Amino acid sequence: MSVALSPVAASAAEGSSAELRVERVDGLSAITCLRSSGPLRLLSPRMRGPSAWVYLGSLGGGVVAGDQTSLCAEVGKSARLFLGSQSSNKLYRSDHRPCSAHEMTLRIGEGAVAIVAPDVVQAFARSTYRQSQEVHLHPEGGLLLLDWFSSGRVAQGEKWNFAHLELRNRV
Repeated sequence: MSVALSPVAASAAEGSSAELRVERVDGLSAITCLRSSGPLRLLSPRMRGPSAWVYLGSLGGGVVAGDQTSLCAEVGKSARLFLGSQSSNKLYRSDHRPCSAHEMTLRIGEGAVAIVAPDVVQAFARSTYRQSQEVHLHPEGGLLLLDWFSSGRVAQGEKWNFAHLELRNRV
């Protein structure tokens, strides 16, 4: 069993980074690397089983203006991963501060399956956010990817009032 993550992408030069690796060990999916820093947190209620479960969380309950986070994850041969989130990804207002950003690079190996199903992105008024998700999928691997967003806090009168929202996925 390996405990170090093979290089999958460069972490953000400044900000918060996380690494995750799931491998097949003794017939089960097991987390062999789980590391996070800064406001980005990786929480795992099931580190070993038919599928490993990991949830993205944050210290402040959302993304503050200028937050820069990155996640490098790898699902090894025949392993299984469910990657969700602790709650909706709340994007707080920016007010002329730098754009917040999140990058994820995910490698899915031969016979491996990843379900990436975070809660909705909720962009508050005057928020700016850029998200990039890149998946390297083995021809015999599987992926279910959910990426969605809401119009904002409608009850607060903030329907479609974010300043910038950019969500990109590349498989």
